[in-house]
Amino acid sequence: MEKSRKLFKALTNIDAAYIEDANPFSFTVKQSLNVARLLLYAACFIMMILLAANIWAA
Repeated sequence: MEKSRKLFKALTNIDAAYIEDANPFSFTVKQSLNVARLLLYAACFIMMILLAANIWAA
């Protein structure tokens, strides 16, 4: 229970730090890294789908 409370506190602190940045166009380094990681995962996911479709069609 104590561990989950600490985790919740850490997550809400991160949210507060993001909300503090009122200007939506000024990205922090951490945010841009998260966006880049998300794009990378999306690209890998699409490539895996294309590869599976290619194998299935053969």
